Amino acid sequence: MSNGLEVYLCRLKKLSLNKNQIQMKKFYSLIAVALFVTVTSFGQFAAIPAQKTTRNASNEIQIPKLVNQSAARHVNPNNTASIIWSDDFSNASNWNTTHPIGTSDWVIGTNGPSGPFAIPAITSTTAANGFAMFDSDNLCDQTNGQIGDLTNATPINCTGHTAIRLNFQESYCRYWDSTLVFVSNNGTTWTRFDVNANLANNDYAGGGTASTGATVNPYNVSLNISSVAANQATVYIRFEFYSPTSLGPNAGCAYAWMVDDVVIEDAPTDDVAMEPGFLSPYTMIPLAQAIPVDLAGMITNNGGNPATNVGFNANVYLFQGGIGWSQVFNGSSATAPSLTVGSTTAALSAGLFNFTDTGVYAFEFISFMDAADGDGSNDTTLSYIIVDDSSYARDYQPISGNCDAWYGAPSGSTVAFGNMYDINAAATVKSVTFVHAFATLGGQIRADIYDVVGGAPNAIIASSPVYAYSVDDTSSQFYFILTLPLTTPVAVGPGQIFVSLTQVDPSGTMGENNMGLGFTDNVFTGASAFIQVDTDPFDSNENFGLIGVFAIRPNFDLNDRVISSDFTNGISIYPNPSNGKLYIHNSGQKDNLTVTVFNSLGQSVFFGTYSQMSTTVIDLTAQASGVYSVQVKSDKDVITKSVVISNK
Repeated sequence: MSNGLEVYLCRLKKLSLNKNQIQMKKFYSLIAVALFVTVTSFGQFAAIPAQKTTRNASNEIQIPKLVNQSAARHVNPNNTASIIWSDDFSNASNWNTTHPIGTSDWVIGTNGPSGPFAIPAITSTTAANGFAMFDSDNLCDQTNGQIGDLTNATPINCTGHTAIRLNFQESYCRYWDSTLVFVSNNGTTWTRFDVNANLANNDYAGGGTASTGATVNPYNVSLNISSVAANQATVYIRFEFYSPTSLGPNAGCAYAWMVDDVVIEDAPTDDVAMEPGFLSPYTMIPLAQAIPVDLAGMITNNGGNPATNVGFNANVYLFQGGIGWSQVFNGSSATAPSLTVGSTTAALSAGLFNFTDTGVYAFEFISFMDAADGDGSNDTTLSYIIVDDSSYARDYQPISGNCDAWYGAPSGSTVAFGNMYDINAAATVKSVTFVHAFATLGGQIRADIYDVVGGAPNAIIASSPVYAYSVDDTSSQFYFILTLPLTTPVAVGPGQIFVSLTQVDPSGTMGENNMGLGFTDNVFTGASAFIQVDTDPFDSNENFGLIGVFAIRPNFDLNDRVISSDFTNGISIYPNPSNGKLYIHNSGQKDNLTVTVFNSLGQSVFFGTYSQMSTTVIDLTAQASGVYSVQVKSDKDVITKSVVISNK
């Protein structure tokens, strides 16, 4: 019996691999859907049949955009850079190409990638007169791997320049490769600078994924190379596409890296940059389970001078429909007294932040120092966490709107995939939601809840009924959201639980290729995702050579939600999610109530007044699917709750 796993290409192809060689492949969506930043937050509801939401343009649930919340950074308009050297690839003879491994080389011209999974050509400032490209996909060489170098032919004189940065425009999507810049002041000894190091497979530089397309094209890169090039007369720049076979069996056949408009200039004398932070291992948290998050971040000195009293301002905003964005925290971090050129601070903290209500939270960090900053473009980072009444998520699909890969099992094997979840307050798990694709008619699946012993899944404590795929599940939709209610809701916590999805068959064997479970790549949360193949013990993702989490989420009973007042306790709004019919139940003694429903833009789509209310029904089936806020007001009190409408 095979113990391999099926790793589904999002270009609708699959790859069978040994348990110890699990890899992800390229993401290519056959659906032309413009994806915004999305939230697919599906709360718990009463025991009803499994609920499915297919992915299409009409029911993507959008995180509202946070804009113009903070005052502009104080920057020095006179602290501008002067150009030392530049090249726009209009003359190919200015560059030398070599291939330390394989036979693939860079090319300079005006044609974009042409492989079977070609990404769009770079739209750089001077793309029309030429750009440099390493088209890994078109030159695919998984036998030898690929390393290709592109080096300026004539040395660059940087004499008299004490602070130098290298800028260039790029278009790049990662897939089992690295993009590197090397700098030398003698043509022999080279210093390495990593570019795009934080990207996961199928991620674009500057944002976006292979399924959604690049958010920014071209993306601007800036590297401080003063440590090598400052005051040197013979400076060389080398761009290296690095995808040797040592990176894995899928190396040597990536996407492409395109580079244009290379500039060496005087770096601003004073420039610090925020580094992306990691606030929480969860992208979606039930309010009752939320614990304070540490508002921590790090800052890098990209300027030519040492920086003093380096820190950041932290702003937290909460979005609720009908209210919009409101600031709920403002503070400053501790400071680093001095930061040398090219160095990064240790983690600095602006303190702990407590979640107090449901909604979308935006965390904005803005760096500062004593001197006026010469480049304000790298000072701010922004991240999101969704808080609702019942839903937990580790994967990034609620934020980014896509999954990086899809995992299933081959014929003859039973495989369970799942994540650990922290239970901070006693709760009742009623269902499991997951992001799903590639269903095969006749395939069967089941959601399971395990207790945890010694940091690993132990025994099943609750399960859903077996779910058999129907013809509708095998439609051409790229993926769908599926929620399976548990046969019997289970009380849990405090502690940990393990939530998994298993491919099953009553005969004891597996149907072939009958599911793909969504996966977020390169999320370092430490032994939180586990896989079980056949009867082997559960192994963490790291033991399988994978770093990431699965798009599988427990949903808690709405009665576990945080109650803030007697009025809140007396008003129930259900089900959540809903097909458009919402029930509002008033179990208290409040009369003269008004009900207003707002869409994600803050627009009122329903208003009603009730002199007396026991239970009333609001019909929103004519509204587009999305996140809505229901506001119930009495003469003295008000409650606002977010609900998900999925009526397609």
